[in-house]
Amino acid sequence: MAVRKSTRKQKKAWFNIVTPKELGNYTIGETTAIEPQQLVGRNVRVNLMNILNDPKKQNTQITFNIKSVTDKNAITEIVSYELQPSYLKRMVRAGRKKIEDSFITETKDKIRIRIKPVLITRTKAQRSKLSAVRNIAKEFIIEKLKTQNFMDLINDAISTKLQREMREKLTKIYPLALCEFKAIIRL
Repeated sequence: MAVRKSTRKQKKAWFNIVTPKELGNYTIGETTAIEPQQLVGRNVRVNLMNILNDPKKQNTQITFNIKSVTDKNAITEIVSYELQPSYLKRMVRAGRKKIEDSFITETKDKIRIRIKPVLITRTKAQRSKLSAVRNIAKEFIIEKLKTQNFMDLINDAISTKLQREMREKLTKIYPLALCEFKAIIRL
Protein backbone atom coordinates (compact mmCIF):
# COMPACT_ATOMS: atom_id res chain seq x y z
CA MET A 1 0.00 0.00 0.00
CA ALA A 2 1.43 3.38 -0.98
CA VAL A 3 1.90 6.11 1.61
CA ARG A 4 0.17 9.40 0.77
CA LYS A 5 2.31 12.50 0.87
CA SER A 6 0.86 15.73 2.13
CA THR A 7 -0.17 17.94 -0.76
CA ARG A 8 0.16 21.05 1.37
CA LYS A 9 3.68 22.49 1.59
CA GLN A 10 4.84 24.43 4.58
CA LYS A 11 6.24 27.87 3.86
CA LYS A 12 9.82 28.64 4.84
CA ALA A 13 10.69 31.86 6.63
CA TRP A 14 13.84 33.97 6.32
CA PHE A 15 16.11 34.52 9.32
CA ASN A 16 19.07 36.90 9.73
CA ILE A 17 22.28 35.32 11.03
CA VAL A 18 23.81 37.70 13.59
CA THR A 19 27.31 37.68 15.13
CA PRO A 20 27.76 37.70 18.93
CA LYS A 21 27.56 41.06 20.72
CA GLU A 22 31.39 41.07 21.13
CA LEU A 23 31.63 41.44 17.34
CA GLY A 24 28.91 44.10 17.19
CA ASN A 25 25.75 42.09 16.36
CA TYR A 26 26.66 42.34 12.67
CA THR A 27 24.36 40.52 10.19
CA ILE A 28 26.53 38.02 8.30
CA GLY A 29 23.84 36.46 6.16
CA GLU A 30 20.35 35.06 5.82
CA THR A 31 18.96 31.55 5.79
CA THR A 32 15.60 29.84 5.50
CA ALA A 33 13.84 27.34 7.73
CA ILE A 34 10.32 26.08 8.31
CA GLU A 35 10.67 26.37 12.08
CA PRO A 36 13.25 28.45 14.02
CA GLN A 37 14.46 25.41 15.99
CA GLN A 38 15.78 23.86 12.76
CA LEU A 39 18.49 26.54 12.68
CA VAL A 40 19.95 25.72 16.10
CA GLY A 41 23.24 23.86 15.67
CA ARG A 42 23.97 24.98 12.11
CA ASN A 43 27.48 26.25 11.36
CA VAL A 44 28.18 29.33 9.24
CA ARG A 45 31.64 30.10 7.92
CA VAL A 46 32.52 33.72 7.10
CA ASN A 47 35.62 35.52 5.93
CA LEU A 48 36.77 37.98 8.61
CA MET A 49 37.29 40.65 5.95
CA ASN A 50 33.52 40.76 5.36
CA ILE A 51 32.77 41.32 9.05
CA LEU A 52 35.43 43.95 9.79
CA ASN A 53 35.53 45.60 6.33
CA ASP A 54 39.32 45.25 6.44
CA PRO A 55 41.07 43.73 3.37
CA LYS A 56 44.09 42.81 5.54
CA LYS A 57 41.92 40.19 7.27
CA GLN A 58 41.00 38.31 4.07
CA ASN A 59 43.14 35.31 5.04
CA THR A 60 41.09 34.47 8.13
CA GLN A 61 37.89 32.43 8.36
CA ILE A 62 35.58 32.52 11.39
CA THR A 63 33.07 29.70 11.98
CA PHE A 64 29.91 30.56 13.88
CA ASN A 65 27.38 28.16 15.39
CA ILE A 66 23.74 29.20 15.72
CA LYS A 67 22.81 28.79 19.38
CA SER A 68 19.36 30.43 19.58
CA VAL A 69 16.71 32.18 17.52
CA THR A 70 14.83 35.28 18.70
CA ASP A 71 12.23 36.91 16.45
CA LYS A 72 13.81 36.71 12.99
CA ASN A 73 17.45 36.76 14.22
CA ALA A 74 19.63 33.68 14.60
CA ILE A 75 22.13 34.44 17.41
CA THR A 76 25.54 32.81 16.98
CA GLU A 77 28.67 32.00 18.97
CA ILE A 78 32.21 31.63 17.64
CA VAL A 79 33.38 28.06 17.20
CA SER A 80 36.70 28.51 15.40
CA TYR A 81 39.23 30.97 14.02
CA GLU A 82 41.34 29.63 11.13
CA LEU A 83 43.90 30.90 8.64
CA GLN A 84 43.50 29.86 5.04
CA PRO A 85 46.08 27.27 3.94
CA SER A 86 46.98 29.29 0.82
CA TYR A 87 48.16 32.16 3.03
CA LEU A 88 50.55 29.90 4.94
CA LYS A 89 51.86 28.39 1.70
CA ARG A 90 52.74 31.86 0.42
CA MET A 91 54.64 32.67 3.61
CA VAL A 92 56.89 29.60 3.61
CA ARG A 93 59.73 30.12 1.16
CA ALA A 94 63.13 28.61 0.53
CA GLY A 95 65.54 29.29 3.34
CA ARG A 96 62.84 29.49 6.02
CA LYS A 97 61.63 26.95 8.53
CA LYS A 98 58.04 26.41 9.62
CA ILE A 99 57.35 25.52 13.24
CA GLU A 100 53.91 24.10 14.00
CA ASP A 101 52.30 22.79 17.14
CA SER A 102 48.86 21.59 18.21
CA PHE A 103 47.65 21.16 21.76
CA ILE A 104 44.51 21.29 23.88
CA THR A 105 44.24 23.79 26.72
CA GLU A 106 41.61 25.57 28.76
CA THR A 107 40.69 29.24 29.05
CA LYS A 108 39.86 31.11 32.24
CA ASP A 109 36.13 30.47 31.73
CA LYS A 110 36.76 26.66 31.52
CA ILE A 111 36.27 26.36 27.74
CA ARG A 112 38.48 23.68 26.22
CA ILE A 113 40.15 24.70 22.98
CA ARG A 114 42.59 23.24 20.48
CA ILE A 115 45.14 25.85 19.52
CA LYS A 116 47.56 25.54 16.60
CA PRO A 117 50.31 28.15 16.52
CA VAL A 118 52.45 28.42 13.40
CA LEU A 119 55.81 30.22 13.42
CA ILE A 120 58.05 30.85 10.42
CA THR A 121 61.71 31.79 10.84
CA ARG A 122 63.50 34.37 8.73
CA THR A 123 66.34 31.96 7.90
CA LYS A 124 67.19 28.30 8.34
CA ALA A 125 67.76 27.35 11.96
CA GLN A 126 69.16 24.51 14.03
CA ARG A 127 66.70 21.97 15.32
CA SER A 128 67.52 22.89 18.93
CA LYS A 129 66.52 26.53 18.28
CA LEU A 130 63.30 25.43 16.59
CA SER A 131 62.42 23.20 19.56
CA ALA A 132 63.17 25.99 22.02
CA VAL A 133 60.92 28.41 20.10
CA ARG A 134 58.10 25.83 19.95
CA ASN A 135 58.32 25.03 23.68
CA ILE A 136 58.42 28.68 24.78
CA ALA A 137 55.49 29.52 22.47
CA LYS A 138 53.44 26.70 24.02
CA GLU A 139 54.27 27.82 27.57
CA PHE A 140 53.44 31.44 26.72
CA ILE A 141 50.05 30.51 25.24
CA ILE A 142 49.06 28.24 28.13
CA GLU A 143 49.99 30.87 30.73
CA LYS A 144 48.21 33.63 28.80
CA LEU A 145 45.00 31.58 28.49
CA LYS A 146 44.81 31.05 32.24
CA THR A 147 44.00 34.76 32.52
CA GLN A 148 41.73 35.16 29.45
CA ASN A 149 38.16 34.24 28.54
CA PHE A 150 37.46 32.58 25.18
CA MET A 151 36.01 35.77 23.63
CA ASP A 152 38.99 37.81 24.87
CA LEU A 153 41.27 35.28 23.18
CA ILE A 154 39.38 35.55 19.89
CA ASN A 155 39.35 39.36 20.06
CA ASP A 156 43.11 39.43 20.77
CA ALA A 157 43.74 37.01 17.89
CA ILE A 158 41.63 39.12 15.50
CA SER A 159 43.42 42.33 16.51
CA THR A 160 46.79 40.45 16.42
CA LYS A 161 47.60 41.68 19.94
CA LEU A 162 48.36 38.16 21.17
CA GLN A 163 50.53 37.37 18.15
CA ARG A 164 52.59 40.55 18.69
CA GLU A 165 53.15 39.72 22.37
CA MET A 166 54.24 36.19 21.48
CA ARG A 167 56.51 37.42 18.69
CA GLU A 168 58.28 39.90 21.03
CA LYS A 169 59.02 37.08 23.44
CA LEU A 170 60.17 34.58 20.78
CA THR A 171 62.28 36.94 18.68
CA LYS A 172 64.79 37.06 21.53
CA ILE A 173 65.51 33.38 20.85
CA TYR A 174 65.38 33.41 17.04
CA PRO A 175 64.14 36.02 14.51
CA LEU A 176 60.67 35.21 13.15
CA ALA A 177 59.05 36.26 9.86
CA LEU A 178 55.56 35.15 10.94
CA CYS A 179 53.91 34.44 14.26
CA GLU A 180 50.26 33.42 13.82
CA PHE A 181 47.57 30.98 14.88
CA LYS A 182 46.72 28.45 12.21
CA ALA A 183 43.57 27.56 14.16
CA ILE A 184 41.77 28.18 17.43
CA ILE A 185 38.98 25.63 17.75
CA ARG A 186 36.41 25.42 20.52
CA LEU A 187 35.93 21.82 21.67
